[in-house]
Amino acid sequence: MSGFQSSSRPRKPRVIRPEVPDHGEITAVRAIPRDKHSRGVIIGRKRIATLLESDIERLGLRAELELTPELAQAIAINHEYRLAWRSVMLRLSHKARSTREIQDGLRRRRHDSEVIDRVIARLEELGLLDDEAYATNAAASLARQRPA
Repeated sequence: MSGFQSSSRPRKPRVIRPEVPDHGEITAVRAIPRDKHSRGVIIGRKRIATLLESDIERLGLRAELELTPELAQAIAINHEYRLAWRSVMLRLSHKARSTREIQDGLRRRRHDSEVIDRVIARLEELGLLDDEAYATNAAASLARQRPA
């Protein structure tokens, strides 16, 4: 018998979008250790979300800013986008992927379709996702593996 035993408890679904309160005041926006491009949004003594610096600036987040339901929703969506972006960049660092592979991976992680579309658009904008080049490279790789 193997030393590994699977747990009988089912895995909980991964929660992607944080529960951001729709009222209150942001008490701080702090740097995140080991992630120079992200900042934590703090309400009271609790970090409610971690956003990219560019999103912090675009949303105008700062200490003493009152939350509204719309701002809370924007914070939650941008937090999810950051998680999706990091996941995709990790996958792309291992090998090239097609648009479909990226979309399927993000769907498995239960990301919202709005976030998935935003990630795909940004990847295409940066030239990191090109299905035509991916198909050409995949075909060339297969041709090299086949004996003549």
